[in-house]
Amino acid sequence: MLDLKKMKYFVQIAETGSFSQAARRLAVAQPALSRHVRELEDELGALFRRNGRGVELTEMGALFLPRAKALLHEADKFLSELQATKGAPVGSVTLGMPPSVSLALVPSLVRRVSREFPGIHLRISEGFSGDVNDWLTEGRLDMAVLYKSGRSARAIGHHLLNEDMCLVGRAGTRILDNPSIRMADAVKLPLILPGRPHGLRLLIESVAAHHGLELNLHLELDALALIKDLVADGDAYTILPFGGVYRQVEDKVLSAARIVDPAVIRELILAESPHRVPNAAMREVIRCIHEEVGDLVTQGKWLSPL
Repeated sequence: MLDLKKMKYFVQIAETGSFSQAARRLAVAQPALSRHVRELEDELGALFRRNGRGVELTEMGALFLPRAKALLHEADKFLSELQATKGAPVGSVTLGMPPSVSLALVPSLVRRVSREFPGIHLRISEGFSGDVNDWLTEGRLDMAVLYKSGRSARAIGHHLLNEDMCLVGRAGTRILDNPSIRMADAVKLPLILPGRPHGLRLLIESVAAHHGLELNLHLELDALALIKDLVADGDAYTILPFGGVYRQVEDKVLSAARIVDPAVIRELILAESPHRVPNAAMREVIRCIHEEVGDLVTQGKWLSPL
């Protein structure tokens, strides 16, 4: 008879490609982990083969992995539903979002969920909106906060907010002394932006082209943290939502001004997986996300259109 604990161990080893890494993540002694996997292999056959870097799945392991994940998800969902009938919801909720959103949202969201629902375990994955949308479609996530685009148009989602983009530069830059800057003036400056087909780059280019403006592209870089470091250290600028830089603005590392005339606006949505039926834990996380976004807007840490 298959054991859920053994399946959980198997999945963790498969995802890390290493018994030692899986043991650390699970906080289980490696000999005990190996023993459980051997017992599972006695029932099913060889699941792993060793390679120079760790272990990889055998044909049987590759066949069993998606089924093990599905069984674990159903077991977790069933436990959550049982517990919900007794009171506070429990269970795991997998959530994806892009880096600019996670910087603003994750710290306060994690604190709220931990405080109000200690039985809910959040697992958060970070990636560009297009990748997050793919993970959602593939069933790897329960829900995702992402920017609405053609790629995510079919996502089942709730509107969270429309947010203004800002010109971001080194703290103390005179051109950023004002709270806003015209789009025509912003695009003349040397800009560091993500490359195509990043959604933010396409949005900026679309707005600029619609108004007959050209971007002064200094550098293409698909790493938010590095973009902010280069902007803080040099004479280039970038365009980002305020939520992605408000901590550096508060610390007087960066300055930001809202882009106007025209504004550059993106819609943020909370999308749900088409492969999941929302349970009590998921519904509470959705509520917490809506409330946290509202609080961040009220606190001025997330800019919605004027």
